[in-house]
Amino acid sequence: MLVNLFVFVIGTIFGSFLNVCIHRLAKEESIVFPASHCPKCKTPIKVIDNIPLISFLLLRGKCRTCREKISLRYPIVELLAGLTFLCFYLKTDSLLTFFFWALLGCLLIIGFFTDLEEQIIPDEIVVIGILAGFIFNITKGQTINSLLGAASGFAIFFLIAEIAKFIVKKDAIGFGDLKLAAMLGAFLGTSGFWNTFLLAYLLGAVISIGLIIFKFKKMGDYIPFGPFLIIGAALTLYFGPFLILQYFNPLIQ
Repeated sequence: MLVNLFVFVIGTIFGSFLNVCIHRLAKEESIVFPASHCPKCKTPIKVIDNIPLISFLLLRGKCRTCREKISLRYPIVELLAGLTFLCFYLKTDSLLTFFFWALLGCLLIIGFFTDLEEQIIPDEIVVIGILAGFIFNITKGQTINSLLGAASGFAIFFLIAEIAKFIVKKDAIGFGDLKLAAMLGAFLGTSGFWNTFLLAYLLGAVISIGLIIFKFKKMGDYIPFGPFLIIGAALTLYFGPFLILQYFNPLIQ
């Protein structure tokens, strides 16, 4: 029990750093310098005010100095990172697998929120993700599967982007989605990528229709696809191929 709590706490600490990455990478700023500070008044954040989850509650969601509201995204990311670490730790009995899964989880969290907030998938997480995916699969003897997964991920989205551009006469899929697909393919291999791809489109269709029905979006509005890919990848990684998708596996393995 104490070990599980320790893993969760470590995850929330990483989550605090992920918030820095989410905020700065989209703006092409250094994630190291300067130290964490309030975006409005620029006051450096004290250690006591930088404790994951707890500090947000103690400060009642406001900066200690200027009383500017702190975005709810900060505690959400910290909690999500803690739960990600804990779930992956409980899922696997291999520390090596846990390390790579946790790394992928961190990259997915960054990509999810940067795409949601700024419609950007930072190159930094894609490069790290592809390299880590190749290394992880090399340790498993799945090098070719990883290479094919990355290639197929990029290729299918490139094809979809070109077809969509021809039909609607404008870019319908961002280049960030192509890079993200390649990263996920490198990590998950061909079968894992296709499970992710199908799940992402199912989720994207259902949620997009819901947003239009409830008038949060209109037909033709841009809806970032990266978050759906990331959710599909997380589900595929944790649960493995879904039974409904197993039917397709003989075609893609």
